Amino acid sequence: GPWTLLQVRFQTHDASVYPSLRFALEVVRRLATLCEGVVADPLAARYRLPEQVFHAEPLDPRVDARDHIATHRFGAEVHTLGMQKFLLEELNLPDVPEASTETAEAFLSLACQKALLGDLIRPGDRLGAPAAPFETVRGVDQGRWEGVPVLDLLPPKGMTVQDALRAWLESAR
Repeated sequence: GPWTLLQVRFQTHDASVYPSLRFALEVVRRLATLCEGVVADPLAARYRLPEQVFHAEPLDPRVDARDHIATHRFGAEVHTLGMQKFLLEELNLPDVPEASTETAEAFLSLACQKALLGDLIRPGDRLGAPAAPFETVRGVDQGRWEGVPVLDLLPPKGMTVQDALRAWLESAR
């Protein structure tokens, strides 16, 4: 068990204040280093060592969504955890084949990155490749999410999630 438990949290925030997000992570990273501890993020459901708090190559110099939001596989679904810290809906991709997990995680991370930079994701939005966009709809399995707001990302009719992810990967090149 832990010898010392420190909890750091914002009472309120403005998502456009990126330096404060960086500062909070710097504080917890430094505390974990000094205490020889780990950084626990219950809303993202992950534990990290101090040297794992920041990504070496950030997606954007202002904020990197991967520092705040985690992607997880749960059965056949790949979803985010941590968007609720910013009062945003979590994202869920259903029916993801095991072989497409890495691509699904990258897709969700980039979608979260756009949201943290102000391009919010709402029901009815289309994300991904223009030829095969995912449509966002309110999460179907609310019982599983226990009140956490979630958006399911559904592939176009007649396509699988794997097909839409492949189209996104090709369009990103």
